[in-house]
Amino acid sequence: MISPIDFPAGASKAAGIIRSKDWSPTSLGPIEHWPAALKSTLNLLLNSPESMYLLWGPELVFFHNDAYAPILGPRQRGAIGSPVAELWADVWDQVAPLAADALAGTPCRYVDMPLSMARFGEVEQTWWSFSFSPVIDENGVITGVFCITNETTQHVLDHHALRDSERKRQELIDKLVRQERQQTARLKQRTLELNTFWEMSPDPLAILDFNGMFLRVNPAWTAILGRTEQELAGSSIMTLLHPDDVGNTRSALKRTVNQVLPLFENRYQHVDGTYHWFGWTAAPGNGIIFALGKHLTHEKQRIEALHIAEEALRQSQKMEAVGQLTGGLAHDFNNLLMGVTGNMELLLSRIRQERFTGLDRYINAALEGSRRAASLTHRLLASRAARPWPPKLLMSMC
Repeated sequence: MISPIDFPAGASKAAGIIRSKDWSPTSLGPIEHWPAALKSTLNLLLNSPESMYLLWGPELVFFHNDAYAPILGPRQRGAIGSPVAELWADVWDQVAPLAADALAGTPCRYVDMPLSMARFGEVEQTWWSFSFSPVIDENGVITGVFCITNETTQHVLDHHALRDSERKRQELIDKLVRQERQQTARLKQRTLELNTFWEMSPDPLAILDFNGMFLRVNPAWTAILGRTEQELAGSSIMTLLHPDDVGNTRSALKRTVNQVLPLFENRYQHVDGTYHWFGWTAAPGNGIIFALGKHLTHEKQRIEALHIAEEALRQSQKMEAVGQLTGGLAHDFNNLLMGVTGNMELLLSRIRQERFTGLDRYINAALEGSRRAASLTHRLLASRAARPWPPKLLMSMC
């Protein structure tokens, strides 16, 4: 047990080092000759739970307490009594100006000051919070510097990590906000495009429920059927359908519940009472039906007109064929009749002249012409029986 009169007071390891060290060869001299200011300051330092050190005299001889010892690392051995410039050679140039201010009478305090040091063989970045205070002896002379210090490296690193985390979190938030704004802008643009398409489409578009009730229609319905959007919304398509198309349309609606409806045609009534043809493609989605229509009335009329024109062309071609046929028949019959009548006229001339020799030659020639005419008539009758001619064509031949 150390008695109260022993110096330095206390049972700390650092106090034991000071008591056991021979100070005679040092610049401080024997311990019993140390000034009262040094002893009182050391007693305060050695018995404090705070990490402290003292720099004393012209050489700034280093003293520390037990709380400071871990900071020294491998330098702890021989640290007490060494000039601080030698003990902390790797960092002293960073701290010396601050100690000089305290020695000049200006106390200072620093929080999280960065210091590069090689405590364990490798240079590392550390941070410290400390204060330097001048130590004044009984004569009012500044003879040393008293330092309370704490390493804040882990605190600073944690703060940096937290700051980085906050920065990354903020960057993520900013990114999400930007993405949200971009998505909102894209959605707004897409909605604008769809609304523009909906409004400008010349084809009828409709959204219906599965019972065939109009939920929404585009302006094309007004242009085609003369019925307003307000008039159609909430009404049933069945009220507009041609009676012959109601059954098929109901069946199509049932199929659309589970599948895309291929092209389907029906007729809707115009406000003037006429019916217009439409072709539809429809698909289910989110409990409703999306329907895209095509106005087919003009196309149907065009197709019908085309059929009429084609039929007229076929009749015209038949007429031309009959005309060509009758023209050929007339020519053939004329040749045959000329042969018959010519021979008969020669025959009559011979008889008038009472020239009766060789008459059989003219008679036979006339008979041959008659047989050929009969043969042609039989062929025409056979062709007429195989492919009847239209009555109008036969009448035109009469």
